[in-house]
Amino acid sequence: MPGREKAAALGRWFASFEPDAQPEILLASTYIRAVQTAKLFGAAGRTSPSASTSGCARRSSASSTD
Repeated sequence: MPGREKAAALGRWFASFEPDAQPEILLASTYIRAVQTAKLFGAAGRTSPSASTSGCARRSSASSTD
């Protein structure tokens, strides 16, 4: 089964759960293919996924000399 069909099938499976047992969030990479898969999952699960591009905070490798 191709990945797009798997994503849709998983969305339908989660949608069959009782509302309080359904996922509330979906975390996915910001890579285009991952976002596309998340949207397929959400559409099949009758949810409206939202995107956040905040990413992870990065620490500077430079040390302070204060």
